[in-house]
Amino acid sequence: MRVLALYAVLVATPIVVLLAAGRALELWCGSYRTPRRPERAAGRGIERLAADMRRLEAEHRRIARSDLPARVVRLRGVAMAYDDTLLACCGAVGLASPPRRSAPSTGC
Repeated sequence: MRVLALYAVLVATPIVVLLAAGRALELWCGSYRTPRRPERAAGRGIERLAADMRRLEAEHRRIARSDLPARVVRLRGVAMAYDDTLLACCGAVGLASPPRRSAPSTGC
């Protein structure tokens, strides 16, 4: 019985030491990080929004021409990002945003 307890201590000690060292390193490195605020769409300049629109358009064309797996899902995601960026552009130039339509039903 005593040998079994000694074996358990020998097995658990390196694990506990490594976990403690990892936590100490995480705390030490975390003190040097400064929290970053996420960039808000309303705060982006019109130049940045226009660049995002061009990037999303190129991405949509690239995915449409490819034979990637789940291409329809990828196209839908890029189209949604394009729509959100277009709404941000409307807000940036002072236009009223058009009403949003709900997504079409898939029938499932």
